[in-house]
Amino acid sequence: MAEKQNERARKVLERSADQAGFFEHGKNRLVMPGIAPGQPARETLKTDPGIGSNGGGQTPPTPPPPPRHPFIEGLLQTLPDPEEDWPAAGRVKWLQTAANIFDLIYKGDGGIKIEMAMAQRSPRPSE
Repeated sequence: MAEKQNERARKVLERSADQAGFFEHGKNRLVMPGIAPGQPARETLKTDPGIGSNGGGQTPPTPPPPPRHPFIEGLLQTLPDPEEDWPAAGRVKWLQTAANIFDLIYKGDGGIKIEMAMAQRSPRPSE
């Protein structure tokens, strides 16, 4: 590495170690952060730009949402966008697929039958 880049590379590595939590025990102590078995890795702390760099301004990491079953994720990804036209036959097909997925991944007795029927609906508000 070029001699002029040594200082810059050192600063980048120190900043990375700081973000990863290696300096939680002080700037002069490089300690590998612990991760409890079965726990996801800690998210990086974000600094609030509105607070000065005097050691404050860090907000606690937001825990990740609990994982969903891949079938549920896939089902949710097939939903059309709000305000998009979605014919009743497509809704029935989606709901029947959801019922089949629920029957596959959850315990319980009985099944769910989805069928199309004309339903009265309240008038939509005028825009």
